[in-house]
Parts: sequence; structure tokens; C-alpha cells
Amino acid sequence: MSIDPFKGEKIEYPISFAIKIIVEGDTVAMRKTLETIFYLHHIEVGDWTARASKQKRYTTLSTPITVTSKDHMHNLYHDLETVESVIYIL
Repeated sequence: MSIDPFKGEKIEYPISFAIKIIVEGDTVAMRKTLETIFYLHHIEVGDWTARASKQKRYTTLSTPITVTSKDHMHNLYHDLETVESVIYIL
């Protein structure tokens, strides 16, 4: 069963939003890896925020981005999912 977080609403592109990426491990190295992926997708990132989990095992990295199309978003998320230390993308 497919879950539709937008409840059938169409997304208008380009769209700007704060992407949140939950990671484990060295956040400095992870940010560099993520910035490389954004660069390859021609996405400028804003200022990063980082918030550690209660037990300090995971960190949520967040930055504002803009994607230009559904394919652009799909390709970006696909590449982010291939990074071993990425746990979840919001």
C-alpha cells in the first residue's frame, strides 16, 4: 500500500523546503558528502543546523534547498539514500 503524504495534492515546482537527513557517525564528514551530492544535482544549500538525538547516536542535519521538478527530487533522494550513514530523509 502506498502512502501519500500530500493526500493527492499536486506539488508545484520549483519548491523550496528544509530537507532533514538523519545520519549516524561523523557529522562534519557527512555534511561534506551531502554537499557533494547537492552540488552534483545543482542544488545550493543554505545554512546547516544539526541536532543530536537524546543518546547522541544519531544527528538530524537540516538545510534549506530548492528542487525544480519531480524527477529532480526523485534523483536527489535516490542518491542520498545510497550514502551508508544516512538513516532517514524527510
